[in-house]
Order: sequence, then structure tokens, then C-alpha cells
Amino acid sequence: MAPAVSGGEIAFEDIFEVIDRDPDGKKFDKVSRFRCRSQFEADLDIDINVDIYNLEVGTRFTLVLSPTLSLDGTPEDANYDQVNARMNDRPPPIAHTLTASIENTVR
Repeated sequence: MAPAVSGGEIAFEDIFEVIDRDPDGKKFDKVSRFRCRSQFEADLDIDINVDIYNLEVGTRFTLVLSPTLSLDGTPEDANYDQVNARMNDRPPPIAHTLTASIENTVR
């Protein structure tokens, strides 16, 4: 894993460009599926609540996957600590989840 700026760990980081929106049609009112490609030709299909974070075709964004939101790499615990610096305290706004589905496919 690559070290984060303040000593934490980043599992994955890449810049993606949105190449398609809702390729199979719109299925939910507030969620769109975005098909994206990175500068290193990694493909990403991601579902995003467009009321919170709306993307347009051609937009570029950075995706970072980390085992923790703490900048120093401290593991998450059940209690929220609003005093310590965290990745989501820095702009631009981010979304975070504790679970994700990742599929590796070889072409």
C-alpha cells in the first residue's frame, strides 16, 4: 500500500474520467450509474447519489480507497472522533463507505 500524505495508508488511488452515465437506463430517481475509465485503463462502474455528488460525462475525479479515514492511518473504531483530522475534513467533499464490492476482471 502506498503511504498517505500524513503516514496513513492508501490501498488504491487513481484519476478517472466519466465516459457514460446510466448506460443501461435510469433505474433509480436519485442514483445514477457512471461508467468511468482511468488514465491507466482501469474500468470503474460506480453508483452515486446525484443529489449529493453529481457528475457529468467528461468529468475527471480522483478515487481513493483507504482502510481508514484517519490521516495518520489509525484504524477506525465504533466511536466518531470529531477532534482528530480526517480525510473527509479536507475539500473536496467525499463519500465514504465501510463496505464495497470490487471485481477484478482480466480482458
